[in-house]
Amino acid sequence: MAKIKGENVPVIELNRTEVSKFVGRNVSIKELEDRVPMLGTEWEENQGDDFTVEVFPNRPDLLSLEGFSRALAGFIGEKTGPVKYKVEKSNMKVSVDANTKDVREFIACAAVKNIEMSDEFIKSIMQIQEKLHITHGRNRSKVAIGIHNLDTISFPLTYKAVKRDFSFVPLETAKKMTADEILTKTPKGTEYAHILESGKLVPMIIDSTGQVLSFPPIINSEHTKITPDTKNLFVEITGTNKTAVDQALNMVVTAFFERNATLVETTVGKETFPNLKYRKMNLSLKYINKMLGTTLDIKESARLLEKMRFEATVENPQTLSVGVPPYRTDVMHAIDLVEDIAIAFGIENFDPEIPNVQGIGQEKELEIFSRKLRQAIIGFGCQETITFILSNKELLFEKMNSPESKVVEIENPLTVDYCVCRNTLAPSLMDVLSRNKHNKYPQKIFEVADCMVPEQNGGRTTRKCTVLIAESKADFSCIKSVAESIFHLFRLEAKLEKTSNPTFINGRAVNILLNGKTIGVMGEVHPEVLENFEIEMPVALIEFDAEELLPAGKQGNS
Repeated sequence: MAKIKGENVPVIELNRTEVSKFVGRNVSIKELEDRVPMLGTEWEENQGDDFTVEVFPNRPDLLSLEGFSRALAGFIGEKTGPVKYKVEKSNMKVSVDANTKDVREFIACAAVKNIEMSDEFIKSIMQIQEKLHITHGRNRSKVAIGIHNLDTISFPLTYKAVKRDFSFVPLETAKKMTADEILTKTPKGTEYAHILESGKLVPMIIDSTGQVLSFPPIINSEHTKITPDTKNLFVEITGTNKTAVDQALNMVVTAFFERNATLVETTVGKETFPNLKYRKMNLSLKYINKMLGTTLDIKESARLLEKMRFEATVENPQTLSVGVPPYRTDVMHAIDLVEDIAIAFGIENFDPEIPNVQGIGQEKELEIFSRKLRQAIIGFGCQETITFILSNKELLFEKMNSPESKVVEIENPLTVDYCVCRNTLAPSLMDVLSRNKHNKYPQKIFEVADCMVPEQNGGRTTRKCTVLIAESKADFSCIKSVAESIFHLFRLEAKLEKTSNPTFINGRAVNILLNGKTIGVMGEVHPEVLENFEIEMPVALIEFDAEELLPAGKQGNS
C-alpha cells in the first residue's frame, strides 16, 4: 500500500550484502522484499543491492543497519533468542553540575572500543544519529546524540551549564567561537538555536584539561573529531527526559555491539551506563490465545518470542517469563508482546473473521459493499492506497485548479498541512503520484474511503471511490473502460454527460449519472494540474460516491 511520507516516518538506506553479513547467510533481494513487510516495516524500493525501508516510529531500534539486521536475523530464524551483552568495567566518570537542571538536565554516556572505522560503519553512524534525532529525539529537543574520539578525551568529565560567552573550537572550524556566535553564525547553531532560546546558560561537556567535547544539542568540538584512524569512541546522550536518554544510549551502543565492538561502562553521577539488562515481564498463555484467536502451546509461544529476539522462559504450563531487550522502547504492556508473537507467527497466516459474539450488531452494508468494490478494482490491476482524511485547502483546491468550496475545518490544527477534512479523494491520490515519480509506470492506484461533507452542525462522512491511471497512454478511453467494468460488475446502468471542470482538459471530462442523479466525474487531468503536482505523465481519473452504488438502493451511513 502507498503511504504519504512524513518526517516522523523515516526511510533508511541499506545494502543487501551488508545485511547478509550481519544475518549470517546470503539474503536475496526477493527474500527481503517478501519478508521485510512481514516484520512490521515497509519495503520501499531497491536499486541493485541497495534498498530502502520505511521504519515506523514505534521501532526506533530498527533505524540502523545493525539493529535492522539483528531483528531480521531472528525473524527469518537464523539467530534467535536474546543477545548476551558484555560491558567492561572502567574508571571513566562524569560529574553533573546541579545547574544543568535549568538547561538540559539528563545525560548518559558509554565508551565503545575496538571499532573498525570502515566506510560502511561511518555511514551507519551518521544514519542512526540522524534518524534517532528526527524521531526518538524530536529533532534534538528531547534527545541529542554526540559521538567522539575517545582517545582525545581526559577523564573525569564535567557536564555543566556555562554562560553564553564561553568559547571553544566547534567541529569543522579552525577558530574559537562563543556559544552565542555558534547559535547565530553556524548552520547547526541557527537550525537548533530555538531549543536553547531561553536562559542565560547553555549546556557543555568538558574534560579534565578544560577541552570541550560537546555543546549539546548543537555541535561537537573539533578536538574530539572522529577520523578514519579512530578506533575507540565515546558516546554521550543528553536530553530533557531521562527514560528517552537512557533508551537512546542503549539503541546506539547495542548497534555497535553487533559490529563486535567492546562496550565499556561510564559512571555518570551515581549511575553506571550502559544498563543492558533485560526487563522482566510475565505473559499468560491464555491471554496470548485469547488476543490472537490461536491455540498455541507454551513452548511454541516461547519459540515465537525468541524469533523476535526476546528472552523467553517457561515458568509453568500457563505462564512465560519474558526478558525484554534493552533496545526495545516500544514494549510497555503484555499486548505488545502478543503483537510480536503475531508477527513471528506470520500475519499472513491469520484468517480474518468477524468475532462470534452475541448481540444485534452486524457488519454494515456499506462496509461489505466497499470490500467487494476494493476487490473488484484490485482485479483490474490497480493498487490500493491509504491516505489521511485530514488535508489542506491548497491541496484540495489550488493544486486541483478547483474553485474553493466549504469544507469541515479543524478548530485548533497542529499543522497547516492537516487543517481541514477532505471533501474529495482525488487530491490525495494525485499527491501519492507526485511522491512516486521515481517508480516505474504505468501507475494505477485507487482508494475507497471516507470524505467529509459540511453540514449546519459540523459535517457527515460519505464514502467515495477514486481511481487514477498514470501512463503515457492515459486518456479518457482507458478510465472509461474502468468505469464501465465497475458498473457492469454491479449490474448498474450509468449515463455520461459532458461537463466543464477546470481540473480536467476541456472537452475531455464527463459527469456520471445514476438514476438521473450526478454521482461522480471522470476525465483526463488538465496539464496545469499535472504541473502543480510536478507530474510529467498524463493522468486520467474517476471519482464517484460509492454509497450511491449500494445494491438494491440500500444506503449506508459511514
